[in-house]
Amino acid sequence: DIPFVFAWVLYFTILRELVMRLLFTPLARFCGIQAPGKQLRFAEQGWILVYPVCSWSLGLYIMQTSPWKNFNTREYWDRYPYDKLPWLQKWYYLVQTGFWIQQLIVLNMEKKRKDYPHMLLHHIITITLLSLSYCCNITPVGNAILVCMDLCDIFLPAAKLFRYANLRTLCDAFFAIFAVSWVLTRHVLYGRLLYSAVIEAKQRIPYEWDPARAYFFNSSVHRIFSGLLIFLQVLLLGWLYFLVVAVKKAITGEGLEDVRSDDEEYVSLYCLLRISFVSWHRLTSVFTVRRMKKRKWSVNRRNQRARKLSSLLQLGDKELRPSYEREERSLDDDYCSCRRGLLGCCFAVRVWVCIN
Repeated sequence: DIPFVFAWVLYFTILRELVMRLLFTPLARFCGIQAPGKQLRFAEQGWILVYPVCSWSLGLYIMQTSPWKNFNTREYWDRYPYDKLPWLQKWYYLVQTGFWIQQLIVLNMEKKRKDYPHMLLHHIITITLLSLSYCCNITPVGNAILVCMDLCDIFLPAAKLFRYANLRTLCDAFFAIFAVSWVLTRHVLYGRLLYSAVIEAKQRIPYEWDPARAYFFNSSVHRIFSGLLIFLQVLLLGWLYFLVVAVKKAITGEGLEDVRSDDEEYVSLYCLLRISFVSWHRLTSVFTVRRMKKRKWSVNRRNQRARKLSSLLQLGDKELRPSYEREERSLDDDYCSCRRGLLGCCFAVRVWVCIN
């Protein structure tokens, strides 16, 4: 099963690139989107729309053709353990695991957003829950939760696509559907599934660990499983805050906007390292100049060193555009060089704290 999952991680990587390049990038140009950055975001949202449509449809079909159809929570536990899965259900479960592993990789490749820590925790928890439920034969409730979660992931990307295409009416309509479906599926319906996993499972399944009978449900497994599901609901409540902010803006006439977006303000770890590197050179330039004076190096040697360091600082300022002072000062001014270095290091630390 493990090679199968990681094979689908590779398949999804290739399929994502093909769908984005061959389908949604030309569609973005057709819709009048010329900026390369917006075309990329349009294509990413297109892929995020395509997969949930397929996964939700297949997951709903599997659930409705199973004994636990219509979210019949008692069937999740009365027939435990589910060690012999139909091939389609097993394929669906493993492919879903591969998709979320691939999403975890993509999350760390794309530009970070304000909710990056939430997304990172969400993906890790999702992969852990899928793996745990599959290994412990608790797949029916996993199937129900996936169906519950995938529905919202259809309407939000669609709203974003219409927003990029300047179709405001359709964008507002799909966003309204998304807001309603979010509350109903991820808080009401998921709350019911959470109650079943935490309370009903304990009432209907005795704690026992018997690998010979494929029985892997003891108190430790139940506590871990319940804790992850509860923590997932906490993350969903955090996203509910962003949803309320967006709805408030729409009602007050400010227009819909993804309040998580941070494309222009984000400073990557690479940028922070570059800022720290440049700042360190500014800070240590004082001692370099002093050593030069003590050793009585030639003026040409000092000027060459100063020009090299100045070009490095200008390159760092041009690429990173930090908020500290940009005025060029003489390297012989010990006080100004120290002040620049300290300001740069403080700025890097402040941005790192804000991101985390």
